[in-house]
Amino acid sequence: MLGDDLQIGWDSVPGAERYNLFHSPDPLSGFTLLQANIGSTSWLHLGGASGPRGFYRVTAHDDR
Repeated sequence: MLGDDLQIGWDSVPGAERYNLFHSPDPLSGFTLLQANIGSTSWLHLGGASGPRGFYRVTAHDDR
């Protein structure tokens, strides 16, 4: 990871196969999807210093 990159990580959820990452400038509402179907427990945004600042939420799901 370089100095301007942003990496977000989270704990795994038992039974989850994929994760969706959401972002909002408000901690309580207005979340929009940044990345769907992430197959790991981390997300890397290259050049994160100029990327989306604010609040993040992750949802877990399985492929069944």
